[in-house]
Order: sequence, then C-alpha cells, then structure tokens
Amino acid sequence: MNIWDERVRVAQQCAARFIGKPLDFKQYDCVRQARYVMHLRKQSTGLLKGVKWGSEAGAYRAMRKLGFASLIDGVDAAGLLAIPFSMIRPADLVAMPGDDAFGCSIGVYLGDGYVSGYQDGADVGVSIKLAPDFVPLKVWMV
Repeated sequence: MNIWDERVRVAQQCAARFIGKPLDFKQYDCVRQARYVMHLRKQSTGLLKGVKWGSEAGAYRAMRKLGFASLIDGVDAAGLLAIPFSMIRPADLVAMPGDDAFGCSIGVYLGDGYVSGYQDGADVGVSIKLAPDFVPLKVWMV
C-alpha cells in the first residue's frame, strides 16, 4: 500500500469512528480524534498518556495543567511538523477558528476540501466542507 492509500484509509477510519458520534468529552471530541489519527499513523501520543477528562471544563483544566494556553500549543508540543495549507493531505490535522476557551478546534482533513471535526459547538461529529476562501489557524502533517 502506498503512502497516499494509507492516508486515505486512516482518514476514512477516522470519519467512520467520529462522524455522527455525539460530542462526549469521555470518548468523542476533537483531541481524541486527533490522537486517534496520530495513533493510526504511528505518531507518538505520549504527551496525553495518563491525562483524562470527562467534561469541557475538565478538558480545559487538563490542557492548562499541561501548560498550554490553546489546543494549537498542545499539538505543537506533540512534535508534529507544521505545514502550509496548500500542502495538506488526508489524515493531516487542521486548527479551525473557534469561539470557546480552547482557542480553536482540531479537525482531521478527509480530502476534497472536507474536514472531520467538532466545530463551533456541534453536538455531533460532522464532516465540514471548507469554504474556498478558508484560512486555517495552523496545519500539521501527521
């Protein structure tokens, strides 16, 4: 299997696991989705080892306890390579603007301009069609 097919497979697995699932900070949220993709792509997720949260407030406390002011800081600390949006491929992570305490939401690029994520207070995981003029806060290669 070549690298492109592998990335598409990982993105499809992520979509199958998270799209349509209710936002539940014990099982389904944007950080757990990013961690799942990193795990499938064999990237280290040791930064979150032993870290648990069960609510939005608990997730925020966990983020702050780890020393991060935003989710972007946390993903940067995981050691992923930041790339320009023009280089994005399936299974890469996208920081999308958000209006909550986390500063953004992290989505997984599915390909063809779609991102899987929990964006702007969505009650369930959704597939988001990015607008042609969309500008992400940051993009990371997984």
